Amino acid sequence: MAPKRKNPPTKKGKEKAGSSSGRNRQLETNVDAGGIRRFRGPEEELIYNKWLMPKHIWAEREVILTDFPYSEMANLVHSCGWQRVTGKPHLAYLLLVKEFFANFNQSIEDPATDHQYTTWVRGKWIQFSPAMIAHYYELPALDFEPIPANFDMTQVAQFLYGRADAWPLASPKFLHNQLTESLRIFHIFVCHNIDPTSHRTDFKESRAQFLYHLASGHRIDLGEQLSSSHHSMRLADLPCSPALSAPFA
Repeated sequence: MAPKRKNPPTKKGKEKAGSSSGRNRQLETNVDAGGIRRFRGPEEELIYNKWLMPKHIWAEREVILTDFPYSEMANLVHSCGWQRVTGKPHLAYLLLVKEFFANFNQSIEDPATDHQYTTWVRGKWIQFSPAMIAHYYELPALDFEPIPANFDMTQVAQFLYGRADAWPLASPKFLHNQLTESLRIFHIFVCHNIDPTSHRTDFKESRAQFLYHLASGHRIDLGEQLSSSHHSMRLADLPCSPALSAPFA
């Protein structure tokens, strides 16, 4: 004769919202398996859970420069010493990348330093600055050419589209599929490795000017560019950007 099934004991009453078990579950999200704190505080934890958890990671991409020996991209990389920027990236630790952004300080920690920010990742403060990025990528010290405030948009459009009748545009924005073949490749490289964005189907005049400035051989301070890009993403783009770039993951 089969044994009788015993029903599990029922709880008397409902657990209160402020009970100790509820608080313990909340605290568990702020520590890893080793008991190390993941977030600087409740605000950073809220940012992580609300804005960062659903996002995809927009990682850097390896570029085989020998496949594009005479392209604008290859010329720029060799001219600026950006070879490490095109190398095969490390695997991205998705949780750590998102915690990097969640814990990012919104103010310069040390006024004596140049754009010196810090972020908290698994119990350690990490410095984040243009100088640190330049050191990581082994960027040479070069004379940079700041991006001008004004551009001749006829010249920009003709350069990007490779057509004399490119300006004014036939569409509200510049279109990726209308770029010349080599500049489409260059644009993908920029979207992943220079000015990270997951959207490249179309883009505004400001990005067209940026592409024109780079593709025509002008050098920029890449450390400053990447630092500014990641900081702007942390401050302004969390609610609307569908993806995050993976900073040196």
